[in-house]
Amino acid sequence: MQPENKNKQRIVTSYRYEDEIGRLLYEVVRLEPKGFYQRAPNIPGADPDKAGWKYNLDGVRKVLYKLPQLIQLPTCERIYIVEGEKDAERLWAEGLPATTNPGGAGNWLDDFNEYFNSKEVIILPDNDQQGIKHAEKVASAVSPFAACVKIVNLPGLSEKQDVSDWLDNGHSFGELSILADDAPQFKPSLVTRTSSLGLPSTSHESRATSDEIYAKVIHLDTVKCQDIQWLWPNRIPLGMITLIVGDPGTGKSFLTLYMAARITSALPWPDGTDPPYGSCLIISAEDSLEHVVCPRLVGLNADLKKIISIQEINRKDKDGSEFSEMFNITTDQAALQRVLCENPDTKLVIIDPISAYFGNTDTHKDSNVRSVLAPLAKLAADFNVAVVCVLHLNKSNSSKAVYRTMGSLAFPAAARTVWLVNPEPGQQIINRRLLIPAKHNILKDPTTLAFWIDDGYVKFDGQPVNITADDVLSFKKQREAPQKQQAADWLADLLADGKPRKSAEIFDLAGEIGISIRTLRKASKEIGVKCYQDFEDDGNRFWYWKLQNDKEEGHSLFDNMLEFSKLPKLPKLEAASI
Repeated sequence: MQPENKNKQRIVTSYRYEDEIGRLLYEVVRLEPKGFYQRAPNIPGADPDKAGWKYNLDGVRKVLYKLPQLIQLPTCERIYIVEGEKDAERLWAEGLPATTNPGGAGNWLDDFNEYFNSKEVIILPDNDQQGIKHAEKVASAVSPFAACVKIVNLPGLSEKQDVSDWLDNGHSFGELSILADDAPQFKPSLVTRTSSLGLPSTSHESRATSDEIYAKVIHLDTVKCQDIQWLWPNRIPLGMITLIVGDPGTGKSFLTLYMAARITSALPWPDGTDPPYGSCLIISAEDSLEHVVCPRLVGLNADLKKIISIQEINRKDKDGSEFSEMFNITTDQAALQRVLCENPDTKLVIIDPISAYFGNTDTHKDSNVRSVLAPLAKLAADFNVAVVCVLHLNKSNSSKAVYRTMGSLAFPAAARTVWLVNPEPGQQIINRRLLIPAKHNILKDPTTLAFWIDDGYVKFDGQPVNITADDVLSFKKQREAPQKQQAADWLADLLADGKPRKSAEIFDLAGEIGISIRTLRKASKEIGVKCYQDFEDDGNRFWYWKLQNDKEEGHSLFDNMLEFSKLPKLPKLEAASI
């Protein structure tokens, strides 16, 4: 039975709430003078003209307004969340996707959040305390899902007015878009609480009670299993992060450009498999586009029309003045997402090297790295792109490849595949390098491939090489051991007379016979060299090395890092990174 109408209100319109395939779940009926009631078909999904209405929503699934249209929107689309169906219809009429929740302010459900996955969410609150509180609650709820969330408080609204009133006051949809562009991104407040066990915990909702904080549980029987899709079959997966690691000058960057050429020109991989045809995004900090990247891509037969690069991020200061900064992966993933939205055929994203884009973030701390790579991995999955990150090796003596990546172990942990690029031990072909699987928990018996760079072109050997990443690094470690011993023997002979010698002179003599400063410093520690400063007659101060005897007190070069830091160091050589 229809609700009793004591105020003789008339029906102005009704707003249909439908499920994903467009079946009517219920309606919100708007009355004049202003009033509302809700009704649902007596039989879910049936024609109410035949089945009749019930005037309550008991047992009826609550959904977002315009749900069928929302789920058809592309990834990264901007969606406005308003307070009321009339406002949503006003925005849709101008081509601006908008939605609202049933029941008005204070009735947002967690079931709604997933529909904003990877979307840009703009919340337009009604201008009253309840509306502002509702906007903050919705923003906190959708933030873990959306690409970015903004609350736009429309200027010039009177108490209780909304976006429709703002537009009626003479403002335009163009103004609304500009306000949305310029609004700051919402950042949920993070407060520390004490759990029932007395341990600290955190919540992203500053007003959340213990009853509002709960774990989101997924029943695995509802998870749909999917096959892995590949950029390079059984080597580089789509939708995941891959690391390419190695020492400087081994060909890591060249290899990533080779991948870009393959996919943009639909050229087969060395094993004869075909790549997915698409575009490539390059973010490179070490090589200039004009002198290195583009010439190499041309030599590799890439289609430059399908390759783009992020060079800088444009920002505005508090006064509204624009300025540019280097891309920062810790703060600019929303900008990266927007680029991918604008280039939907992108298959490969190259970040070279990824450590250059962490700004002031300490990349040696696991928590810092994981907090950045987790949303990057989600971005890769959402857009089904291969994110290939280049990373240098550290100077550790470990022969385990995953322990040799620069920075935190969170880098190889976040990547689904890790490939080591290294010169082939005992190579018979000049500049022959190896592409070696170092982490491959999603690959099936991956093989090592040999390649070399000849006149700007990457050539692969057709036969796999039977060697592992740990074998290569172990060989490298063993090769360095006799070099250090030779340096130690040479240094001991040089200082055998017990007389001190200037460190700069020792470095020059070592260089003449091919002993590196790094190896020499290691050798000095082994034989117990004393390092000290002294003044000459002319008042100039120099560092000296002297071989200690058993009775002489002193310290080795590496026992005092302060003094070691003052030693003369070789100038850094500028070399093009390949």
